[in-house]
Amino acid sequence: MKRALFTVGAVVALAFLFVGCGPTSSHFNEVKSSMFTDDEKLNTNVELSIGAAPIWLAGTIAGFVDEPEAREASEYIDHISKVDVGVYELQDSLKGRFKDMSKRVQSSMENHGFEPIVLVREKNECVGVYAPTTGDGFPREVFVVVMERKQVVMVRVEGNFEKLIRAAYRNHAHELPNFEKIFKEEFVL
Repeated sequence: MKRALFTVGAVVALAFLFVGCGPTSSHFNEVKSSMFTDDEKLNTNVELSIGAAPIWLAGTIAGFVDEPEAREASEYIDHISKVDVGVYELQDSLKGRFKDMSKRVQSSMENHGFEPIVLVREKNECVGVYAPTTGDGFPREVFVVVMERKQVVMVRVEGNFEKLIRAAYRNHAHELPNFEKIFKEEFVL
């Protein structure tokens, strides 16, 4: 029986690795571990890494859908190479500790070399988008941390953000007239 379970587990693991899905990266786990202590008691709902193959497949499928939004999504997906996702449920609510927890997350991100580029806080919700502080030009990875009273979602995205932002600008320049000056000048990173 143990041998059969091991064989099934190995086949499932190889299938996930073959299609580009698997456990989250060590960097993702290191950042998560530094944010939360054992006091928070996180229950993992979802935790996986999506690699180049499923991302390419999603972009290809979106490109064949006869909707402008899907084609636009396909254009953005082409510039993403890896995604780590974690959805966690807290056994105890962050009510009353939300501000402290938010500061700890920000401090942890700074300790790992990330700074907030977008930080939105409301009463019992916080969304932070963090980019690396090192290097000139566009980042190659971005962390997104969303916290609510009893749930935390972490996403780490690797990709070519310069191309992604340029594609978004091309598709929505008419909606963002103030940003027109930014992309008038070509610059090499």
